[in-house]
Amino acid sequence: MKNKTRYMVILILAAAMLLTLLTGCGKGGSNTAAISMNDFSQRAQDSLANLHSYETNLQMTVNASGIVEGNPGSVDIIMGGNGAVDITAKKMGMDMSANIKGKSGSESINQASRISTYVIDDVLYTGTTNDNGNMEWKHETASSSVWEEEVQSDQLVKLLGSSQIDSLKTETVEGQQCYLAEVTPDPSQLWDTIMNQMNQSGEGSSFTQDMGNAIKKVTVKYWFIQDTMFIKKAYVYMEMDMDAQALGAESGSMNFVIEMTVIFNNHNQSVKIELPSEAQSS
Repeated sequence: MKNKTRYMVILILAAAMLLTLLTGCGKGGSNTAAISMNDFSQRAQDSLANLHSYETNLQMTVNASGIVEGNPGSVDIIMGGNGAVDITAKKMGMDMSANIKGKSGSESINQASRISTYVIDDVLYTGTTNDNGNMEWKHETASSSVWEEEVQSDQLVKLLGSSQIDSLKTETVEGQQCYLAEVTPDPSQLWDTIMNQMNQSGEGSSFTQDMGNAIKKVTVKYWFIQDTMFIKKAYVYMEMDMDAQALGAESGSMNFVIEMTVIFNNHNQSVKIELPSEAQSS
């Protein structure tokens, strides 16, 4: 079961990568807000280009069920985390905690885990809890494209070009008037973009590159603050059917249902990002 749990953690990291990817809009759809679709698209993309620092709060659930190597099982994962990004200072960090409960055959699962990811200049630090609950860190050289806005924009434009805005309206989030855009991205392009981002950080290499077919349903909602057009909130719902190859197993399949809500704050303000001392000595 440890091997299967490891792949679930990688899937969680893949979902978390949506934070840096799903921050824009595509073409098409109807407009019910007091702004034209073209103006909304242009303003949203301009705000993305001018967003240099921010803080995030993430809440995510993952429900998995299926049969792997003859063992029926189900797992529920509840995650929460906080992070910050400072592109100018070349710093980013995300600390997450996860509670994992479920069954695999006759084996019960009940564990708590922590996952931390930092990029400081050109070094990537990744920390995960081991079987004893202690944090184990590793570091490696990050891809040079991590801080290249042009590369990030290329990936984003590619994803957004295959998306469709299903509706556009207004809604208040934490006292701020926002535009709410409901978006339908192309599943294959979505997964390709996630994999490209993950490969930059050294994760995801054990996955098959043809994961687009595994995504069966995706719903994405964005809330953009009206006066600044900075993203305030994002919601992602995703259903996936993963086969044995994707799970790293000899036989079986699992269905995953992922829901994620992210709140963005302190846009272009000073943010605090401190690499843990134990990570520095890894």
